[in-house]
Amino acid sequence: MFEGGSRRPRRAVPHIREFLADGLTPRITAALDGNLAERSRHRGIRPINRGVSRNPVDHPNGGGAGKSKSGGGWQQLTSPWGLLAKGYRTRNKRKLSSRFIVVRRDGRPMKQR
Repeated sequence: MFEGGSRRPRRAVPHIREFLADGLTPRITAALDGNLAERSRHRGIRPINRGVSRNPVDHPNGGGAGKSKSGGGWQQLTSPWGLLAKGYRTRNKRKLSSRFIVVRRDGRPMKQR
């Protein structure tokens, strides 16, 4: 662990900092060029791209000039498959277990038949 009276801490960030054996006095501080995007790709993490920044053929929210909201107008934000992204109810109304739900998550009571 100690090499000649100094130690080098292992760090995830792309820097090398060398301290004296007492752990307080810095001896060398050297920065390395680190490519964080390459490190993420090496771990299997793909880059994230917003649907608004894509073309209309690639995503329902794509298109428009500049920083427009999905297609130039104020359309609803959707998933890549066209389902509404905000406020769209996804639960099946005819689900058998729906009769056991008495109160919604927001505290409002359910309609009783």
